Amino acid sequence: MNKVLPLIFLNVLLFGQEIVEFKTGTSFGECLGYCLSQLTITANDADYFLYGWDEDDPVFQPVAISDTVDSTIWEDLNTHFNLEIFMSLDSIIGCPDCADGGAEWFEIVTIDTIRRVTIEFGDSLDGLNNYIDLLRSVRHSFQ
Repeated sequence: MNKVLPLIFLNVLLFGQEIVEFKTGTSFGECLGYCLSQLTITANDADYFLYGWDEDDPVFQPVAISDTVDSTIWEDLNTHFNLEIFMSLDSIIGCPDCADGGAEWFEIVTIDTIRRVTIEFGDSLDGLNNYIDLLRSVRHSFQ
């Protein structure tokens, strides 16, 4: 906790941004069944959604799971996240979901900004790998 508050304060001072939500998700274009996922994490809650392209599929009905977030997860996300690097990235990197390899996206929400970066499924981003690994581990815990 002692390390997180200065980092949050520094982000607010430098960029005028306090992150209120971290989001991540996946999508696979050539897919049947559960093809899309979305995880939203706030300081207190995590909401996970799993769904397919066909909303009327009787077998693969949308799944929604909500849970509380351990404060260390929120602190670690803020510690590992580098706002300056994230904001400097292109919104699409590589060729997400080309050759049916899947796409993965990461998004931050502040009071006045929403910023999403989409990459090829499973790829990494220099300077953000610890942040991405943590988000992936939380997302996988719901699967």
